[in-house]
Amino acid sequence: MSSNRRSGGGGGGGGGGGNGPVLEGGDLGNGSNRRARHIESGAVSEDSRWADLVPFHEIGSEEAESYRSLNLSSLEKSQLEDILDTLKEEGLDPFATPSEQLSYLWCLYQRSEGKLWSATRDLEKLQQQQAEEMKEVESYVDHVRNLTEEREGVASKFEKENDQLKTKLEHLQLQHEAQAKEVEEMLDQEGLLDISHSNPSEQIAYLLVERATLLERLDLTEHNLGFHNSNQESHLQACDEELERERKLRVCVERDLDEAAHRLHMAHDEIRRLTDELDMKKKEQSKPDTLELQKARDHNKRLDKEILALRNRVRSLDLQRKDHTEVIEKLKKELDDHQKKGEQGALSSTVNDAGEDNEQGEHSKSDIEEKSSRNVADSDQLGNLQSDETLHKRCQQEIEDKECRNKELLHKFKKLEHEYEELVERNEELESVLGETQNQRKEENQLFECETEGLKRKISKLEAELSEMQRSKEEELCFFDQETSPDLKAEDLQQMLKNSQENIEILDSRLLEERSWRQQLESDLETAQKALRVVKEKSKFEPGRLQLEVTNLDETAKEECFPSTIIEKHQWDSGLLENEIFKFTEGFDILNTHGTEERNIDKETEKLWFPKEREIENLTTKASSLQDTIQSLQKGGENLSSELSESKRKIDIVVAQLQECIGEKRAVREENARLRQEISCTRLQLLSVEEEMAKLKEERHQGSQSSGAGTDSIVKLHSSGEILFQQQQQEDVRQLRQDLHRVQNLCSSAEKELRYEREKTLDLKKHNILLQQEITKVKADLRQAQGKQSELSNICKNLETELDQSQQKVKELELDVLKQNQSAKLQSSWQEKLAHEVSRANDADRKVLDLQQQLKELRHQLCLSDTHVLGKKHLEEEAKTLREHESKLRQQLEAGQWERKLQDQNIEELQGHLKNFRNKETSLVQANAELQLRVQQQETRLRVLEEERAATTSEYVHFQNSNQKLTVQLSVLQQEKERLYQELDHALKHLDDRVRKYNEKELRHKAKLRKAKEVYVHELHLRDGLIKQLQNEIALMRNHNEKEKAWIRKVTTENETLLQEKRCLLQQATDQEEIGRNNKWLLSSIQSRVHFLDEENKQLQDSALRLSNQVVTLERILKKIQTLNVEDLKKTIPSECFQLNEKLFSLPVTSFPAVGLSNSLGILKTVPAVRNKDVPESLRAAFSFSQSQPSEISYLNLTSPAQTLTFPEEKHDQSTCSDEADEGE
Repeated sequence: MSSNRRSGGGGGGGGGGGNGPVLEGGDLGNGSNRRARHIESGAVSEDSRWADLVPFHEIGSEEAESYRSLNLSSLEKSQLEDILDTLKEEGLDPFATPSEQLSYLWCLYQRSEGKLWSATRDLEKLQQQQAEEMKEVESYVDHVRNLTEEREGVASKFEKENDQLKTKLEHLQLQHEAQAKEVEEMLDQEGLLDISHSNPSEQIAYLLVERATLLERLDLTEHNLGFHNSNQESHLQACDEELERERKLRVCVERDLDEAAHRLHMAHDEIRRLTDELDMKKKEQSKPDTLELQKARDHNKRLDKEILALRNRVRSLDLQRKDHTEVIEKLKKELDDHQKKGEQGALSSTVNDAGEDNEQGEHSKSDIEEKSSRNVADSDQLGNLQSDETLHKRCQQEIEDKECRNKELLHKFKKLEHEYEELVERNEELESVLGETQNQRKEENQLFECETEGLKRKISKLEAELSEMQRSKEEELCFFDQETSPDLKAEDLQQMLKNSQENIEILDSRLLEERSWRQQLESDLETAQKALRVVKEKSKFEPGRLQLEVTNLDETAKEECFPSTIIEKHQWDSGLLENEIFKFTEGFDILNTHGTEERNIDKETEKLWFPKEREIENLTTKASSLQDTIQSLQKGGENLSSELSESKRKIDIVVAQLQECIGEKRAVREENARLRQEISCTRLQLLSVEEEMAKLKEERHQGSQSSGAGTDSIVKLHSSGEILFQQQQQEDVRQLRQDLHRVQNLCSSAEKELRYEREKTLDLKKHNILLQQEITKVKADLRQAQGKQSELSNICKNLETELDQSQQKVKELELDVLKQNQSAKLQSSWQEKLAHEVSRANDADRKVLDLQQQLKELRHQLCLSDTHVLGKKHLEEEAKTLREHESKLRQQLEAGQWERKLQDQNIEELQGHLKNFRNKETSLVQANAELQLRVQQQETRLRVLEEERAATTSEYVHFQNSNQKLTVQLSVLQQEKERLYQELDHALKHLDDRVRKYNEKELRHKAKLRKAKEVYVHELHLRDGLIKQLQNEIALMRNHNEKEKAWIRKVTTENETLLQEKRCLLQQATDQEEIGRNNKWLLSSIQSRVHFLDEENKQLQDSALRLSNQVVTLERILKKIQTLNVEDLKKTIPSECFQLNEKLFSLPVTSFPAVGLSNSLGILKTVPAVRNKDVPESLRAAFSFSQSQPSEISYLNLTSPAQTLTFPEEKHDQSTCSDEADEGE
């Protein structure tokens, strides 16, 4: 029983011991299941590795150490220890369960992802805002440019209109002067010099007055002549009296004429004054246009000055911002130190202060904008009040408003530039990091490819050299047998031995160099691996740093304040950009001024010297054509450069794809290695399980033998325990088989991916080769284009020199022309000086031709001297190369002699001399050339030896020993060749191993590159969306710009129409004023005429009544005369005559017009015409006197001071006649 119990206990102990490892295997199986799940989900990362640390706390220390020694390297151990230390520092227990550890890490990962997502959203918003502001700024800049161009166009239009009006005025003045000259000549011919210098209106008035006076005088003379012939004998006294009266009337008329002339003079003065006023008004109307143009120009100048002042102010602000950035960087460093210690309060206070500062700045900006808007509103109100007076003030106000808007847009533009520069800097940093990694990988790939190609080439060269050496030696041996002259044979043999020894030494040195080169390659590979490991370590620590930066950015984004340092950097960059723009504008202005000056000079030269125009035009056409060709070549160069850049981009893309493929390969290889390790672990576990099963079976068999007579209860217990154990084992086996199946599937998929990636790499290599060929072609084209451009630049320089010479000639000719103009005053010496100057010009042309020929000769001599100098340089270089070659040959001879001595002593010492392989690579090419020359010499010698072959047969026996020695040397060389082949095979195998290792590393990097590619694709999609948004915004801004342009055009057209309407209205006003004056004058003349006609009608009626009374009285008197005697007649006639005269003179002599008076006189003539025969001569004289009065009335309706002519004698006569008439009645 005791033995049974012991055996049972042993079994139980064995069972317990068996169960212990089984449980451990189960735990390991669970770990492998976890790994498989991670692999299937595509998340084979550091978290899965860290999860593998969990079983070390559950397993014993010895097993854990063995597990670590199996699976983990030293670097991974250090990483895992660092992870555990960090978790301890953060407060997590190192003996926590794996679920707790994974949950903690999952929380950290979610936090980091949330922060990154918020940061990306903020960045996208900022980019969108920046793009919008950039579009607004660009639209504003275009609007300002359009405004300036339109303003310049309007100014040019006004200037053209002013020039046209000036030309019209000059033409009218010339016409007026020609007419005045003609009138003056006419007046001078007729003897009217006094009137010639007066105005045309005065001249016309004077001529009309003279015409009227002449007509009146003619009428008076005619009447006087008629009456004088009839009354010459009877009325001498009456004629005297009439003459006195006529004198008095003439005096009155002369007075009237003087007064009329004075009044005419006054009227002409008024006309002159009115014309002067009209001219002044016209000038004042023309002046506002010029004044407005001047104001606009002054305004533009002021704006330019203000812009310059603003730029200077921006520069000073940028300098101040730089100082502030330095201070802020210092503060940031201090804040970082405080953050490490845990003092986060300082950061919050500084951020709040910055936010308050930003808020204050925003409030100040809003106040300034409100003030500016108020000022703009006030200015608008004032403009509306004064719009009735002037139209141009509106334009000025609109310009001021637009200037204010421009300033605001410039402020926004600066902000956008700052933000854009921040983004550009970040992108540049990312691109620089990517470029560095790509360049490193490119360099590594190139190094490996170059090394492999160099090895292949060296192997082929060595084989060719060995074959050539064997052939040359065989030929030399066969020809040496036939030599005759012993001296020549001995010398040739010595030379052949020397050559063979030199070749052997060269081959040994090459072998040593190859070995050293292989060692260096191995060391380079080791250093590259170390560098990659360092980069991996750094990349592991970078996510933490990036997370800290993202947290800082989130805090700053929440408080709506950007980092001041970045803003100030962008402001500084914007200042630099503005400086560059200012420099470009200044250069453009200087070029424009130079262009205008050159154009003015060309115009002056064309005016002064016409014959040289054709030459200058030919030169300018040549220069323009050359410039066009240069521009076309430049464009071609730019196109080529763009093509090169595109090809480089393609190459970079291909390289990135290659790197991605390499990284994927490395990742797949790493996964394969892990899977293999896991498979080996599972196999070990299976072996351990099988061993344990075997042990259990043995223990069962022993237990069954020992406990054959045991009780049934013990058997049942054992059977139940064995059944449970078997079920557990079957479940474990199933799980292991499932794991194996999964691992096999993963391996097959990984192998497929590897094959696919290898095919991709081959395609990419082919594509790289094609791209390199295209790059070489493009480079060749570029070189050709650059050569053409240099030739064209030289031609342009020559043409410029010729142009300068021609301009100098033109200046000399201008001086000659000035001299000729001065000599034109002296007509006598003009022809002589012309001849002299022509001779001088011919001499100058001859001298110029001579100088050109001399220049051509000098150029030819210079070319010859350049060729001589180049030849000398080539000769010197060849001499140097020959000297170097001689020195190298001497060194080689000395080394060969020294090695020859050492070969006899020890062959092993040759390996020490093979280390100089790389140093002698450059001399190999020269040695090959020398060998070829020697082969040619040997061929010539062989020809000579063939001729002497008949004489050399007798001396064949003497040279058999030398032949044997040579065969021995050949055998030695063949052995060395075989040894070299073996070393090359070994090197190639070693290279293959290295290449495999390198491919495995590339597969590791592939996963990281794939993630980077996904990020890059995501960013590309975002960029495309931003580009589309920007395009839509650009279209909207263009529509807005077009609307503004249309509005500006409407304003300009309205202004032009208003100006034209104003001019038309002014012309209509002047025309209407002239028409009104003419109408007034006509109305006044018509009214005066009507008035005079009315008065004449009244007077005619009165005169008719009087005449009827007089007729009655006359009839009575005639009846009395017939009854009375002669004496009574003498008494009565004078009194009656006086009565008649009084009655006739009693008529009011007023100032009537000549036409009305003549009509009245006609009526009066018709009245007494019937009884003219019966009337005495005294009455006729009275009638004639009454008829002569109206002819003496002046021009221009001038009333005479003595309207009624009364004399004392007449009064007395009238009184007497009236008394006598009363008595008669």
